[in-house]
Amino acid sequence: MISRGLTIVLLYTMIAMFSPTFAQVKTVQSLDAIEQLAYEYVLTLIQNSAYPMAQINISPLDKRLRLAGCEQPMQPFLRGKGFKLGTQMVGVKCESSSPWTVYVSVKVMAMRDVVITRQALPAKHILTEQDVVMTSMDIGQLRQVPVRQISDIIGRQLKRSVAMGAVLSHSQLKKQKLVRRGQQVTLFAKAGSIQVKMAGIALADAVLGEKIKVKNSRSQRVIEGIVAGPNRIRIE
Repeated sequence: MISRGLTIVLLYTMIAMFSPTFAQVKTVQSLDAIEQLAYEYVLTLIQNSAYPMAQINISPLDKRLRLAGCEQPMQPFLRGKGFKLGTQMVGVKCESSSPWTVYVSVKVMAMRDVVITRQALPAKHILTEQDVVMTSMDIGQLRQVPVRQISDIIGRQLKRSVAMGAVLSHSQLKKQKLVRRGQQVTLFAKAGSIQVKMAGIALADAVLGEKIKVKNSRSQRVIEGIVAGPNRIRIE
């Protein structure tokens, strides 16, 4: 026989189960769905950026987090001034009857070939191909725009000393004048396997790759050439 007290407890339990309040208990929002939305949002931003092949790493949300199931489509957004490489926070908000906003940590990596030094080099050193090597690196970790081709550093002068393995940036380099006005230079021209050399006088200061006017010491004619190295002018 069921006691009177137990009957009352069962009655109240049944009333609670079928009451509107019980029936409207909120579902718990899937954290995986939030993370997936953040991933897809960043992927869209990447595809419209200069780094369409960048890698995306999502830091999982705390599994203890309990959010009400969103009744409306969740809205992703960037926290900050705009998309960038490196770690950033992507917000996901729900504007349903129980609104909430949560932030997902996202790391965006773009691997690129960059130029690094083979050994420590002093300030004012004139760089050569033997001083550097190429390596692949996540450029999102770099503060300065890196040099990405060895040809861009040849003949450049270091503004300050650098350590072995340092990533070279354009801000660390300055163009070294390889030719000075009034200086005697060697003019050379190539035609197939034949190379002709002659002496000349530089009529201006110039850096590597720069066009310069020179006077042929023999004919006294003024011609134009390109600085190919210290005191060397290539005539084309």
